[in-house]
Amino acid sequence: MEKTTFEFVQMDQDLPMRILHFSKENPQIYSQMDITEGNSGAISFIPIHWHKELELTYVVKGSLELRKNTKSKVYEDGSFFIVNSGEIHELKGTLSPEFNVICFIISYEFVKRYLPNIDTLYFDLGQTQQTHDKMAALFLSILESSQSEDPFANLSIQSDLLALFHLLCSHHLVDRKEEVLRSDYTNQLNQEILEYIHGHYAEKITLDDIATHFNFSREHFARVFKEQFSRTFLSYLTDYRLYRAFPEIMKGNKTIEIISQEHGFPSSKALIRHFKNVYQDTPIQYRKKNDVKILDHNDEINES
Repeated sequence: MEKTTFEFVQMDQDLPMRILHFSKENPQIYSQMDITEGNSGAISFIPIHWHKELELTYVVKGSLELRKNTKSKVYEDGSFFIVNSGEIHELKGTLSPEFNVICFIISYEFVKRYLPNIDTLYFDLGQTQQTHDKMAALFLSILESSQSEDPFANLSIQSDLLALFHLLCSHHLVDRKEEVLRSDYTNQLNQEILEYIHGHYAEKITLDDIATHFNFSREHFARVFKEQFSRTFLSYLTDYRLYRAFPEIMKGNKTIEIISQEHGFPSSKALIRHFKNVYQDTPIQYRKKNDVKILDHNDEINES
């Protein structure tokens, strides 16, 4: 069987979820979201991706732009958003002095345990007036427990997670509409396209190669890709290569020449040029200016 990849998210130890907190006091760079310090510190793009886990985010302070499937929306102070299982998404934002975002990535197995038919349902946070304050309190409680030295903090976290999931199921769970079901084929094709790129990004793949693989003409595939992902195939491929190379660049254990070869760049100059376009500095300059912590929890490969 062909090896394919998607975003695999490692859960926190002994928990059916991953707890992520991003703030000026807690800058982190990890393989799904890049946060940098400095006056112009920004969350650089999280490449278009998908995963089976449920992703629930609370923008306490700041602004994040979420592109989900083909639609984009900006979420600001005090707002929530959710990414359902399998939804293709991308995030952009700026790390302002008061930036504060809490993100929970909830295990698909946990969700399916309580909702066996989850694949025919989805969560819609369009209306959160009734649940906003309770959800906010649970987010903060879970975050506080996760930072506690209490040896039984995980019990409190799981209790709050169940309360949060109860709110989602009671107030925000809806049947997938016919038009959503009809779009599943397109979404599945998009997932397969991303899987192919993620599995072959380090190779010398071209637009012709991927178009042929999916039985499209070069011109038709280029048009469909741009319609679905709002960028050209080459632009996405280059961004994804940098995304995968970034942890290696920050660790500094390998030369830029070796990293460029391992991640599909045609040359070290091409990698440095694209890095500078994204981060406004060369890799060496960037490492000197930023204290970067890498959380490599997303590098596992799922084979099918």
